[in-house]
Amino acid sequence: MSTGKFKIVDGERIELTVDELVPDLTEEQIAAAEAEAELQHCLITRQSQYASITEQLDQLYWDQVNGTTVWRDGIAAVKAANPKPTS
Repeated sequence: MSTGKFKIVDGERIELTVDELVPDLTEEQIAAAEAEAELQHCLITRQSQYASITEQLDQLYWDQVNGTTVWRDGIAAVKAANPKPTS
């Protein structure tokens, strides 16, 4: 998993490991932090793929008027494409 933090060694950019960033944490704490990072990544990705709130409200209105499921189908597609990581 990428930490997003880097150091320069002999002029070369090298990514820091989790151990270099948080050496005092236990393996369980590191695993929990990585799981949380995966969850946050999933949620941010989902958020970027959802339609705007204005568009979603319009979809909900027209779904009510027309008896359709456009809004529900759109949300389900984003969730299916970006499932939450399992614990």
